[in-house]
Amino acid sequence: MKKIIIMLFLLNILFTGLYAQDATGDKKENTTAVTNNTNTTTSTNNSITNNTEVKQKKNGWNFYEEGRFIDSINALQEERKYFPDRINIYVILGWDYKEVKNFAEMEKISLEGLKFSNDDARIIKNLAEAYFLQNKHNEAIPQFQKYIFLKNNTNDPYIQTIYQFLGMSYYHTNQLYKADIALSTARFYQKNSVNILITLADIKEKQKDYNMALKYYNEALKLAPSNTQVIDGLNRVKDLKK
Repeated sequence: MKKIIIMLFLLNILFTGLYAQDATGDKKENTTAVTNNTNTTTSTNNSITNNTEVKQKKNGWNFYEEGRFIDSINALQEERKYFPDRINIYVILGWDYKEVKNFAEMEKISLEGLKFSNDDARIIKNLAEAYFLQNKHNEAIPQFQKYIFLKNNTNDPYIQTIYQFLGMSYYHTNQLYKADIALSTARFYQKNSVNILITLADIKEKQKDYNMALKYYNEALKLAPSNTQVIDGLNRVKDLKK
């Protein structure tokens, strides 16, 4: 009887030991599984992060908004290789080149953009300004006129500047009557522009309309009492009237 009890006791110890080993093994496997799942999750998160970085990669417009104009130019020129007919590329490049004062490239990229869209007002404006800023006033005039035609009655915020540039282009090409009209229109939008008033006064002086010249110079003097150009013009016209 004792032998039977001893045998049962030994079997119980053996069974318990085997069960304990199996349980530990399960835990190890489960731990490995959890570790593998953690690695998989981490890998997935890294993948999502990488994809997000790709999606959030800055483009030419982002660089332009940040004032990083050279970076914007480089990004847009690269994009243009793959999307040569994407109009916004040409528009933003025009703005970039204006900011870095490369007006020749501003002109060139605007002309290229017009091949894909010859009535895009933004590109026409860029081209007109590129001509104007290079003192190519005869070339600038028809582009400014085209822009005004396209944006007529649209409450365009740039229209006053366009009329001023058009007026100055007429002025520099000695088309004084047209310059007077364009600059007077610009003044309708910019009542307190000293530069416009000085140019209008100079036009009237050249046309020998000294009363109007004095009127414009006096108005300019109220806005800029220490402006030497205004003071000299006023004194000169007073002498001419004598």
